[in-house]
Amino acid sequence: MIGNSPFDQPWWLDIAAPNGWDEVCIEENGASIARFPYLVPRAGSYGATISTMPPMTPWLGPSFAAMDGKPSTVLGRRQAALADMLERLPAAGYFQQDFHPAAEIFYPLTQAGFSVEPRLTYRLKDISDTDAVWGMFRENIRREIRKAQRQLTVVSDAPLDILVDLNAKTYRNQGKSVKTDPDLLGALAEAAAARECGTIMAAMDEAGQAHAALFLVWDQACAYYVHGGTDPETRTNGAMSLLLWNAIQTAAKNAEGFDFEGSMHAPIERYFRAFGGEQQVYWRVSKSTGLYRWAQAYRLARGGS
Repeated sequence: MIGNSPFDQPWWLDIAAPNGWDEVCIEENGASIARFPYLVPRAGSYGATISTMPPMTPWLGPSFAAMDGKPSTVLGRRQAALADMLERLPAAGYFQQDFHPAAEIFYPLTQAGFSVEPRLTYRLKDISDTDAVWGMFRENIRREIRKAQRQLTVVSDAPLDILVDLNAKTYRNQGKSVKTDPDLLGALAEAAAARECGTIMAAMDEAGQAHAALFLVWDQACAYYVHGGTDPETRTNGAMSLLLWNAIQTAAKNAEGFDFEGSMHAPIERYFRAFGGEQQVYWRVSKSTGLYRWAQAYRLARGGS
């Protein structure tokens, strides 16, 4: 099926948004050439409907089949397909999606009144030579990994509860409420493992204590660090750096690149950048109606947040 990543595939969306997603498709000569999955608009405040992102789903947006022809011809066909799909999206008071970096067709969006905001992730575009990838790491990252290798072992197919526990500890250490749904995370991890396109990895010490864990998924084009957590009491021992290095090595057997699934938070951005990835722009696309904007203004005036 056409798609940019595992996140826009039906198996992922059936779990992340059961009975809550749909898609617009364009066909030519009986074959699909473009698709655009979306959340079915749900009721919001004061009658304004909302269509945003499913939980645990970093990117959606349109995807296109490979097309023959001159670049200008292909671009024109894809722009026409996207314009058609935008017209066929259900009406929503507020629409927002983070488009996958591969979704690079934007002119029809601006013509249709959508706002487009650039955001950043970091990506290692070619991980086939892991020695070369290692050479791109900053020295402090390599030093952390060597230190952690003397104390920790990385395991794949780790138990879900390890990841859930470490993720919760990370949120609480930051003074934030825990947002992860363990059942959803478990269902996604189980489905990815069954399709041999994902695993939970953990860095463990000799006593069996987990120091860091992450959820990795991939397709042929790219692997994605989707979710993770560390033990605040041992987070300076390099466990997450070791874990990401092992995740990259695992990804190199299955995918062309590795995406750190970005962050707009400065400390996390600096950390990911130290692994040598290139900045990759992706786009937050949104559109709102007058009713939605009025509802938001009214809610804020009444002391809402």
